[in-house]
Amino acid sequence: MIEELESEYEKAQYLQNSLVGHATGEAGNNQEYNMLRMYFMGNEETKKLLPSFVRTNRSLDQFWQFIKREFSTYAERRKFIWEAFSQLLEYLEGKTSAPADTTLQERTHAGPPHWQGKGINMKAFISYSTADKEKGAEVKNVLDKLGIESFLAHDDIRVSEEWERRILKELNECQLFIPLLSNNFKESDWCGQEAGIIANRRNVAIIPFSLNGTNPYGFISKFQGQPLARGEIITNRIIEAITINFPKKVVDILMVTMEPVNSYRHAESVMKRFESHFHSFTPEQAYKFANLSLENGQIWNAQKCKETYLPAFLEKNKDKLDKGLYEALQVKVQG
Repeated sequence: MIEELESEYEKAQYLQNSLVGHATGEAGNNQEYNMLRMYFMGNEETKKLLPSFVRTNRSLDQFWQFIKREFSTYAERRKFIWEAFSQLLEYLEGKTSAPADTTLQERTHAGPPHWQGKGINMKAFISYSTADKEKGAEVKNVLDKLGIESFLAHDDIRVSEEWERRILKELNECQLFIPLLSNNFKESDWCGQEAGIIANRRNVAIIPFSLNGTNPYGFISKFQGQPLARGEIITNRIIEAITINFPKKVVDILMVTMEPVNSYRHAESVMKRFESHFHSFTPEQAYKFANLSLENGQIWNAQKCKETYLPAFLEKNKDKLDKGLYEALQVKVQG
């Protein structure tokens, strides 16, 4: 894979995205990490700009021990890695740009600046039995990757807090209610009450997952359950529910999934989710999508992205982009 990366900028971007992926639960390639680490360590200029944790951690296992100790949430880890790589990427970007060209950063700032750092502002309540705690953590990890704040009662409530008051507060504020159905769920004193409270609320998406074939029952019997499977299936089910219930939020959530893309296959999987939404982009979303695509060679160089997804995006959003940004992405697609 890394043999296909042509520029130093693409290599650094790939290294950054690989570390973001590894820090947020994806399997990493230790051989690629070592090759890229040694590549940038072998040049005095790039070595000085390489994040200190890359210089000191000789393997992905060492990096994992470091990152999990320093930051407990995926959001914190992503932000830390992006900021740590910013100097190296800016240096390499300036090194490869022609003097007469606008830089990528200038093209980025040509659009609306207020999309950067915009929060999703969506909360999820995971209802589960303590006996199924590990499954609850799996769902929480998926929600973290989507930028959605989630509440996992027995992990998130401190002993000093009044449980009932906190649980009621979270149930009243959440937009997503995700019950993990099992025999343990049925036997829980809390789970049935949580489902009953949610059933009387409006503007909440109920997304049941079954752990052992248990079907939705009682207050949530009218909702269709789905077996809890691997992460991508959980992701797709949650995005589907958000698309139906909160269509104005789904594009911003999908944007979060673009940022850790670190392979062509991953890029194509992420882009496929956008395909039916290109027509509804706001100018702000179009600028963000174009810049994230332009910054990541794994996106603009993936076959289906070049041939299908990015041309469809450009066709439907040409009037929402400034000329420089539109042409910059078009050059990548046609190159």
